[in-house]
Amino acid sequence: MSRKWLQAEEMNNCCGENKMQELTLHLLDGIDDGRFEGRTAVRGIICQNEKYLVICGQLGDCKFPGGGMEQGEFLFGTLTREVVEETGYHVRQDSIREGFLVHEMTARGNQEILAMDSYYFFCEVEGTEEALNGRNQWEAEPGTTVCWLPLPEMIARNEKVKDPSEAPWVVRERFVMKELLKSRQVVRG
Repeated sequence: MSRKWLQAEEMNNCCGENKMQELTLHLLDGIDDGRFEGRTAVRGIICQNEKYLVICGQLGDCKFPGGGMEQGEFLFGTLTREVVEETGYHVRQDSIREGFLVHEMTARGNQEILAMDSYYFFCEVEGTEEALNGRNQWEAEPGTTVCWLPLPEMIARNEKVKDPSEAPWVVRERFVMKELLKSRQVVRG
């Protein structure tokens, strides 16, 4: 029995002013129980001139910059650290706004389940192309580049990845990109 499903709903933040759109991505095929791993990640949705800052992979895929929270970190701290490590750009603290919260349940390997909450924040960055020289080469995955791409091209690139097991983030990122396109939440820089 396949237990794949997607869900989208809106969630009020603690102040009730902004809304973070909450998305659920459930990709457990045939795993009823198994080893469980939980993770929290934070990612930046950064747009300038209708192009988004993304990390482009060897398979032609792309993903928003971000990564896992370290012990003792807060969401915004993880966001700013990950964006500078992966791109060399610095997040403007006063620009951070709620975007999406993705609850993801994914099968990984034999009887292993990853439950990950990915917080996506809209934000702006400071710096120019020279900022890429500040990219943390230890953090950068081999064969990746930092790119500015329009949303339709990002979606098309991720749809071309035939085997998501080679780039497991592609399904989540494509899901968020389509929700972003659908909700027309284009942030202009």
